[in-house]
Amino acid sequence: MPSQYTRFALTPSSARLEEDVASAREAAVVALLDLAVSGWQEDGPRLVFWLPADRLESPDVDEALAMLSRLGELEASIERDEWQLRWRSLHHPVTVGRVCVRPPWTQPAAGAIDVVIDIGLAFGTGSHPTTRECIELLQTLEPGSLLDVGTGSGVLAIAAERLGHHPVVGIDNDELAVGAAWENGMRNGSEATFEIGDALDPGYTWPGVDVVVANLTLSLLVALGERMAAMAESGSGPAAGGGPEAGGTGGARLPRDVIIAGLLDEQAGEAVAAFAGYREHMRLSVDGWTAVHLCREGTGS
Repeated sequence: MPSQYTRFALTPSSARLEEDVASAREAAVVALLDLAVSGWQEDGPRLVFWLPADRLESPDVDEALAMLSRLGELEASIERDEWQLRWRSLHHPVTVGRVCVRPPWTQPAAGAIDVVIDIGLAFGTGSHPTTRECIELLQTLEPGSLLDVGTGSGVLAIAAERLGHHPVVGIDNDELAVGAAWENGMRNGSEATFEIGDALDPGYTWPGVDVVVANLTLSLLVALGERMAAMAESGSGPAAGGGPEAGGTGGARLPRDVIIAGLLDEQAGEAVAAFAGYREHMRLSVDGWTAVHLCREGTGS
């Protein structure tokens, strides 16, 4: 492993309109996921991430950094391996209702549902407001089969299983994330399964589940809602009564409940509108971030 890293801190331009700042943050997160950075963290309005020195010579990295610099002020400084220890120091146990999400180097909380997450290169420690909101909303649902779209570290899938949801499947189009999710699943003794997949890809066969949780960006959530609406209209969705392994064209059965998150407060309305056939049941907002529980029209939730 390289002994030297460059620490970058991106601060969205204060000259931007509020909606432009939201768009800039979304674009920056997408760029960081594409870069597969060695670690990243939200620090107030800033996004802080690290890259090993030997990757800075790549033309693809140069292009990505140039794009990020157009979104705001991008600062860079050299650090040694000790950044990993400092990064770890940012992550602490997070308790949401009955659930405590903690890194493996801390002790379990007495009486709490214990979820142990070592994020590696994947997103999702439990500390971000949208993750906490999803865990809170999961605790309000009737347990059922569940699909976690964009599972990242697997934190929501594992928490959902601990809350009684079963079977649970997490999908992500990032191979590193799926690997991290499997490791976290084993760390927790979880029976949740994780697979590489893109729920927006027409070639992906959706499992027949009761619940979908998606902690993504606005553009991806809008596309997800549109894909679900198209499946319902065409009758090409999961077969009624199927479990996570069931697919096919035996008549679309859309999830009973959908939790969408990863949204700034001002983005929630646009995201909700994309999910035709669903009504808003509950909305949570923490520090400017929103998650919404949607119920399929005609259900009793």
